[in-house]
Amino acid sequence: MSLKKPGLTKCPEYHVHVNPVPADGNCTATGAHLDPYNRGVVTACDATKPESCQVGDLSGKYGNITGPSGEKR
Repeated sequence: MSLKKPGLTKCPEYHVHVNPVPADGNCTATGAHLDPYNRGVVTACDATKPESCQVGDLSGKYGNITGPSGEKR
């Protein structure tokens, strides 16, 4: 896994997906969030109970990424 942070994207959330982002940048091709325990998305992730979140739902568990000038993404 790799994370490229310069300039951050305008997406407010970040997740680990099943597939990597392809060279053409098509985020839809990444598939679903990593969810090996089949938690699904029926109820929202509760940040106070990280075990309630999909494994790949990083922003749900830990909050948004903060950019270099303090902006949250």
